[in-house]
Parts: sequence; C-alpha cells; structure tokens
Amino acid sequence: MPEGQQTEQNQNGGNGAGTSTGGAAMVTMAQSRLDELMGERASRAKEAAVKEVLTALGVESVDALKTVVTEAKKAADAQKTKEEQLAAQLSVLETAKAEAETRARQAEEAALRTRVDVAVQLEAAKQKFLPEAVSDVVALVDRAKIKVEGDKVIGIEEAVKALAESKKHWLATTGRGTGGTPRPSDTNLGQQQQSGASTGGEPLKSAML
Repeated sequence: MPEGQQTEQNQNGGNGAGTSTGGAAMVTMAQSRLDELMGERASRAKEAAVKEVLTALGVESVDALKTVVTEAKKAADAQKTKEEQLAAQLSVLETAKAEAETRARQAEEAALRTRVDVAVQLEAAKQKFLPEAVSDVVALVDRAKIKVEGDKVIGIEEAVKALAESKKHWLATTGRGTGGTPRPSDTNLGQQQQSGASTGGEPLKSAML
C-alpha cells in the first residue's frame, strides 16, 4: 500500500478512537451530574419533610425535638415512680387496716367469751355447784346453747342445768353430804386427792367421764 494512503488511514483510525473515548467520558459526566442532581433533590425533599414534622410538633430543630422527648421520658418515669410509691403506701395501709380489724375482732371475741364465762360462773353458783367445780363448768358448758343479744346473755340457765344433770356429783346438794365426791378444778386436784386420802374418800375422776 502506498505510504500516503497508509498514513491517511492511520489518521482516520486515530480520530475514530478519540471520538469514541470522548463520547464515553461525556456519558460518564452526564450520569454523575444526574446522580448529583437527584441526590440534591432528595436531600431537599428530606429537609422539607423534617421541617414540616418539626413545625407540626411545635419545635424548631431536631435537637429541640430530642430535648422534648428526653424531658417527656423523665416526666413519665417520675410519674411512674410516684404511682409505685403510692401503690406501696396503699398496700401498707391496707395491711395495717386488716391487722387492726383482726385485732379488734379477736379483742371482741375475747371480751364476749369473758362475759359468758362470768355469766356461767354466776349461774353455776346459783345452781349450787361446788366452788372447786365452777372452773370445770365454765370449760364444759355447751356454749352452742348460749347467745349474747345486746346486754343480755341468753341460754345460760338451761346450759348450766343440762351440765348439772350429767354431773350431779359436782353439786353441793349431792356431794359430800351423800357420799359423793365432786370433781375439783385442776389447780385443786392435789389438795383434793390428799383430802380424800386422809378421810378415806375416793378422789374425783376426770371431768370427761
């Protein structure tokens, strides 16, 4: 091939390669600029959205919003702690109330029992029970037959009389004068046994017999 033609072809080939390279560079720059523009647009949209939310919440910046949230959390925690303290105090008061009611009920029951005991003792004396048997009458009398209504104790006479029917040897009228031996109270048991031994009498058997 003549030298002139070869040179011309080389030049044309070189220009084609240069045109291809330059075109690719322009595409790359255009894509980069497009990405940059899209990023800026997205950023502006994000900022606008954030600003709109902050305005709706009544704050000027994200930092101000964080401060509001932090303070709200502290207030909520403080309120929760206060409620827990109030709940604990209420529990203590309820426990104290229950204990006071229990003590009051126990005291009332004890007072009622004492009142019945005294009434039984008086009735036992009226029905001629021996003094040493009175404590046993109090212990064994059928309290189901006894009721307290207001300032009155009802059923005492019948309850004590029923016990007298089953424990006649505790009565003074059927006691030592007729050969019977009344059952002494537990505190006087030793004395009665000694007395029985010295006089030849028989010691009293258990109240449950």
